[in-house]
Amino acid sequence: MGAVAGVVLLVIFAVENVNPATVHFLAWSWPGTPVFAVILCSVVLGFLIGVLFMLLRPGRPRTRAPGTPPPPPPPAVSAAPPNRQA
Repeated sequence: MGAVAGVVLLVIFAVENVNPATVHFLAWSWPGTPVFAVILCSVVLGFLIGVLFMLLRPGRPRTRAPGTPPPPPPPAVSAAPPNRQA
């Protein structure tokens, strides 16, 4: 049901924003591009860049798949200093 509502809203947005716009990017130019296409491409590109940064973020522990056994615990470290004999 939510997907249908999202598609309906997207169609309404596209129909209301069909005015042409000229897009300039570096050496390229796209005249007559509909405004809804410019906004939609910007949103999709921003989403993909956000997902990429989220996946490549260092230091974040990866979660295990359900049913996978936990890793073994690290070896125990004694709190007492080693016994040195003179």
